[in-house]
Amino acid sequence: MTRLFTFGLGLLLLAGCTDPIEKPVIPADSNEPGPEIMNEWTREDFKDVFDQHEVAEKLLETLEANGLTPYRETFERVVITGNGIHHTYADVYPFQLDDGTYATVYEDEDGWIANGTEAIAPLFWQETSFLQFVEEIEKRKYGTSAPPEDVTLTQDAFQSIYDRHAYTSALIVELDEWGVSIAREPLEDVIIAGDGVTEVTADLIVFEVESGYAIVYDRDGEIFKGPESIAPLFWNETDYKHLLEKNE
Repeated sequence: MTRLFTFGLGLLLLAGCTDPIEKPVIPADSNEPGPEIMNEWTREDFKDVFDQHEVAEKLLETLEANGLTPYRETFERVVITGNGIHHTYADVYPFQLDDGTYATVYEDEDGWIANGTEAIAPLFWQETSFLQFVEEIEKRKYGTSAPPEDVTLTQDAFQSIYDRHAYTSALIVELDEWGVSIAREPLEDVIIAGDGVTEVTADLIVFEVESGYAIVYDRDGEIFKGPESIAPLFWNETDYKHLLEKNE
């Protein structure tokens, strides 16, 4: 009888049965003996288990208890959303499934599962798009690893990164990949030029660099790269303090 049951269950799995009640899923924290672990995983299998969890660690434990672990290292501190200077990051756990597709579990900084839409933080990938995603991750300064914290660049290094970007958000993301953080809350709506009738204002985003500060002038998401006389990139300590006294 036991052999007939095991054989019948195998036929159901091969036929693609996706009813979560019938799946041999072993809860990660269960002390009760469970059915044999799954030997093959499809998108439907993975989704059945995924939908039962909100905490990434618990999901990973349940998957491991059922025989599935990430097939390579975690992609650490991957940007998933962003708007201006504010970005959301997650660690990404990649899985290779037996139906030829891939799954990624996104874990936010508080440990919650952070998967979203296909455009932002997809759960499933076809091989071509997934390999493109991995390629972009590996191009980062530290590849799949998170950068060190509170890195201070030389002016030349900062200038090199700065020159590659026209948009504030993209610049901030690349600086973050180097471990460079924004030094303080932006100075908002600072007048940087004017003729008495019209004024040019910008939000000033401050970074620490060796021997001083770098200030990025943000105007509606675009970097304002004006002449040195009105929008200098680098500031020494004295001039920076005067700027704060004038605008805080």
